[in-house]
Amino acid sequence: MQDRKIKTSNSELRNGATRALKVFFYFYLVGFGNVKYGIRIFTE
Repeated sequence: MQDRKIKTSNSELRNGATRALKVFFYFYLVGFGNVKYGIRIFTE
């Protein structure tokens, strides 16, 4: 019973970590695109 609980908590932790990583990369890419777009508007 305890092993199962530890396994589920570990999988939940892993899922949360991957989700946070995906969100981080998404915002990083969006921010990078906004910076490039802003520079393009500024230079034109």
